[in-house]
Amino acid sequence: MGFISSLFNVSNPHSFKSSISRKIGYRWLVNPPLTPPRRGTGGEQEFKKAIDDYNKVISLSPQDGLAYLNRGIAYSRLGENQKAIPDLQKAISLSLQQGDMLNAQRARQTLQQIQ
Repeated sequence: MGFISSLFNVSNPHSFKSSISRKIGYRWLVNPPLTPPRRGTGGEQEFKKAIDDYNKVISLSPQDGLAYLNRGIAYSRLGENQKAIPDLQKAISLSLQQGDMLNAQRARQTLQQIQ
């Protein structure tokens, strides 16, 4: 069970997505420290669990720009930039389509940092 899913009831997929949106609003992963987690600190595992959780969110709601943003950030913090770049690009596109300029800007900033 991943970090996020451990906090919420995931037996009902719709409840899972709405619980995440309401209770934490994905904020815990937006703007994490710029340095990647150190080996042995458990930080890597938390990012990997978060990626698993955001995979679930994206499968339930493929138009959720914030989920792509946060999964891209998690990939970038693990040094997996080749996986982060398409997620961040998708986050920019979806955020702009939905009028979410703040998250579009966050995705752009993260993308610039890793390119």
